[in-house]
Amino acid sequence: MLEQFRTFRPRVLALAATLALCAQTALAAPIWSAATLPGNGVVAGAAGSTVGWGYEIVNPEAALWLVLTGVSADVFEHGTPLALFDLPVIAPAASVSTPFDGVAGLYGLAWDADAPEGFSNLGNFVLTAEWWDGDPFAGGRLVEQADALSLAYSATVGPRQGPGEVPAPSVPVLLLVGGAAWLMARRVAPGAVQTSTVCHALSAR
Repeated sequence: MLEQFRTFRPRVLALAATLALCAQTALAAPIWSAATLPGNGVVAGAAGSTVGWGYEIVNPEAALWLVLTGVSADVFEHGTPLALFDLPVIAPAASVSTPFDGVAGLYGLAWDADAPEGFSNLGNFVLTAEWWDGDPFAGGRLVEQADALSLAYSATVGPRQGPGEVPAPSVPVLLLVGGAAWLMARRVAPGAVQTSTVCHALSAR
């Protein structure tokens, strides 16, 4: 019995040490988070239009820099995918948010002109990143690969605009038109006052 214990004891100690190391590594593993914009990953647009996704990425680590290295997506049909991701470098305890605007964001999709209404592309974006011990552009060094994150997305072909339909102007357009009208009124008003003043002076004579 004693001999069996002596043989078994080193194995137990080795197993305990391995489990302790794994637990410590799991507890110390850096974490990060990401989300699409819109948050549910669902976008839609008529055939021939361009839709897309922005992103929000959070680095909660107090000492490590998060360096994004890539993004991939599942296969898109009835459209052309647009690579927009700018691979941000995020400082410790910081975040970055970039909405899709046609030229910036996470990913874009230009629907074909003949894309069938109601068709949907469903899949996942996969983001990859690295952890660095400092600013990678100022002497920082690579620590390890970060865990990849997967973000679900959905893009649907919406209804086409009817031949007699006129799209409602957006809020920025309305503000622009209103501002232009106000400026024109400002320019016309002084002249109108001067004209009435001259007419009053002539009538007084």
